[in-house]
Amino acid sequence: TISILNSYFYYRSIFKKNISNNCIIFQHYHSNAIKNFIFKKYGGKNSCIIQKNIHSLGFNCFYYDADILFTFGKRTADRCIEYGGNFKKIKPVGSFFMEYYFHKDNSTMNLSKYDIILLGGNGNKKNGYMDIYDDQFNDYKTHLNWIVKIAELYPNSKIGFKSHSNFNFKNSIEYEILKNTKVDIIDPKINSYKISNKADLIFSWASTMILELRSINKNSFFIDPGGRNIQFNEKTKYWSILRLTTYEQLVKIVDGSINNKINLTKNFYDQNSNFCLDSENTSKLIFNELNKNTA
Repeated sequence: TISILNSYFYYRSIFKKNISNNCIIFQHYHSNAIKNFIFKKYGGKNSCIIQKNIHSLGFNCFYYDADILFTFGKRTADRCIEYGGNFKKIKPVGSFFMEYYFHKDNSTMNLSKYDIILLGGNGNKKNGYMDIYDDQFNDYKTHLNWIVKIAELYPNSKIGFKSHSNFNFKNSIEYEILKNTKVDIIDPKINSYKISNKADLIFSWASTMILELRSINKNSFFIDPGGRNIQFNEKTKYWSILRLTTYEQLVKIVDGSINNKINLTKNFYDQNSNFCLDSENTSKLIFNELNKNTA
């Protein structure tokens, strides 16, 4: 009750004095039905949310509420709807963040070229908020160990681990497993989009960039030992082209890229729009949609 009252009076104090046609938030998991009701009460037209990352299962995955949901791709709203999302319109526009950090970033850096990059996230700890099934932490460690084995299997390949810029690597399970191995630790301050674009293969346990990089037809995949990581991976046919659930699958992908120089996703280019549209003009697409709905 206190939370409901807090939301009501907080948003009432904002929208009573600040009237607009559109209200937009870039974190889709922070939608609020009370906020939207009060926004409309004081003359607002479109309450909108922008998809920021993968729709992961957890404490904040239920009952999103908005007039317009701007998504990465054609199918990335499926889970939002399945778990109670309420939207008048779903508009695929690409990635708001990839537009800014990749397409609009004109900075020049002398970046290393990697055969394989493993993208990290915010870290994973035993009994942490992301540890939601019995074997999850073991599966997470397994995906790191698979990359260590790949580095030993292909000693002449350049393989790196790239974490978030604010990630405390030295006090992590990633550090414990990857230290003193053939896997390079990439400077976390380097632009993840830019360096991934120069890599032949990009893997991750849960990074949203696996979806985003498909918009530029990169060879990006989730490593999901045992196929149990449904927190971040959907058990659907269209999603299956992203998931590597066995070590043998991983080796086959790596071998195809390193030894045979195969463009592994070429046959799936027409499916990449399910995950993320070209993000070069995401802001313009959002603006045009808002302008159309308030004209």
